[in-house]
Amino acid sequence: MNALLAPPRGVDVEIWADEQLWGHRLHDEQSPWLTLLEFLTILHAHQNRPLDGYRASTERLRYRAQQQRRLRHVVFNSPEIADLESQGSLSSPEKWKRWRSGMDQRKGISDESAAHWIDIERRLGDFGQLAGLVDFLRRTSVPGLASKRWTSRFTYPFGPVALYEDLRWDPRDGSFGTDRLFFARTGELLYLMLCRSKHASVLGPRLVKTLLASPGPCSTLVAILQGPTELGPETPREGGILPYEHLPVFDRLAEDWLSLLDRDLPALDVLPHIVTITSLHLLRYFLEQAAAEVQDPRPLFALELNVSRRSPMREASTTAYDRNQNLPWRAVEHLLAGTAELDEWKEAIARNASRDDFIGILRSHFIWPSKKREAQIPSNVTPPELIQSLIEDARDRHRGHVGKIHGTWSRDIGLASRRGSRQYRYAPTDRFLKTLVLARVPQRMELKALLTDWYARYGILINSQPGDARNLLEGITDTAAYEDNIKHLEDRLTSLGLAERLSDQCAYVRHGIKDDV
Repeated sequence: MNALLAPPRGVDVEIWADEQLWGHRLHDEQSPWLTLLEFLTILHAHQNRPLDGYRASTERLRYRAQQQRRLRHVVFNSPEIADLESQGSLSSPEKWKRWRSGMDQRKGISDESAAHWIDIERRLGDFGQLAGLVDFLRRTSVPGLASKRWTSRFTYPFGPVALYEDLRWDPRDGSFGTDRLFFARTGELLYLMLCRSKHASVLGPRLVKTLLASPGPCSTLVAILQGPTELGPETPREGGILPYEHLPVFDRLAEDWLSLLDRDLPALDVLPHIVTITSLHLLRYFLEQAAAEVQDPRPLFALELNVSRRSPMREASTTAYDRNQNLPWRAVEHLLAGTAELDEWKEAIARNASRDDFIGILRSHFIWPSKKREAQIPSNVTPPELIQSLIEDARDRHRGHVGKIHGTWSRDIGLASRRGSRQYRYAPTDRFLKTLVLARVPQRMELKALLTDWYARYGILINSQPGDARNLLEGITDTAAYEDNIKHLEDRLTSLGLAERLSDQCAYVRHGIKDDV
């Protein structure tokens, strides 16, 4: 059982259970892209001292984020722009006039914003320029949010001006406030992880220079729509908590970011690969800490590369997926059941403590039960029954969000799918494979050496490997199954321009961005 992490004051959770293992917090509704956007928003707020500080496990982030409400109004809360542009009978000045009139009636529009619409017209001139720019920003916006409210939609991070936090509109007082539905603090945990990596002092300035310091032409256009920066409340908010001062996965994550930045890709083109590799490491963190709690072997991702027919590797991949899907709850349940082994719990039993005393112990560690929940607990409840009630309530909460992380994120980044089968398993997309190659192949590398590297670094299993892979592959007795898996990987990498065979008949992999021979 891990040492328990004391819940901070005023934390916005009902049960401090999942957070004991992974911090505050991981959340399934925060997609990999939204995790990166939240991270970049925090990085921008710390750009004078990027990835500096926050070394202690109990230290919370403090930052002030941009809100950029005018930009969001124009791009995501102006449905009439396309309709006005399509009306050929209207002159450009008339279109501008009607658009400004509609915008001034939107909720939350300040006098400053109303004046800014006139400035947009002055700088863009023809209304068609506005329509084209807004259409471009909508089409390139962060995927997966088209059906969400306009305050929770995000432009592509073209530069600092396009970085802002998730908001909600409060009709009670006519104000905007921070929303934690999509910026659920996973990006905050990511920032803390990189702060605590041994590469923080190198990576921080590199990220600022690459992603923030040299905005391109798209950033200039976005700035026309936004105008002056709109910041959140002057008092910096307190952010998430990461309960570990250092883990090897933090260093591996930072190393892969530096590797991707070394590939000389344009800044905007490297971001999708950073999204993918970051989520892979977050999955490793999620599963490795769960495995440590229950003392399981290292979690593995057994990849099936030939999805066109059933094979022994499909069985191994499905088994690995199912094990990893169940592992996080097993860890939380084990941690909560371990409450009975706490010295203070044993002492309370020895002195025949009251129901309220036991509830006080649970509340001090898990913020459970709430006053409402406490009223539902019988007065004659036994200590084991109290722990069981805690486990049942924590299970319901875990299933709602944290329990979905492994499946949701692995599918989002192309690690898992149901292609060619009714069951989810690790059947990676070409996009996922390309990211792995970019991150781990600085120059031409023999394919089997790369597979050994992937296995050691990410727990990615494609062929027979020693050690903790044996029980997963024990049903595969035919070495042809491994060779077939490797052959399909080679074929797919070759089709992507990432693999080739030379005169010695060995397959070699290269990242293909620049001279990597």
